[in-house]
Amino acid sequence: MKTKSLYPVYITVIACGVALFTLVAPQSSSGQQAPALDMSPQFLSLVNEVSKQNTDIAANQTEIDSRIDAIAENVRQAKIYAARAGGKR
Repeated sequence: MKTKSLYPVYITVIACGVALFTLVAPQSSSGQQAPALDMSPQFLSLVNEVSKQNTDIAANQTEIDSRIDAIAENVRQAKIYAARAGGKR
């Protein structure tokens, strides 16, 4: 039975939510109209960093899932051999 973690999905949703909220949230008004979108290099750098971290987490989760699958297969085979050996005493 292979279980998939939703952790990378949650990180992506949270990152997108924060980015969307930052872009769409109402700004406090001081009588002057603020620019529509403030896509500063610092903000874009942070978004790119979060995206890279999300990619790394997804890759790590894939590696963990493959190792768990290998361990599960080894346990399955060990149970089969143990059952065979137990009947030959």
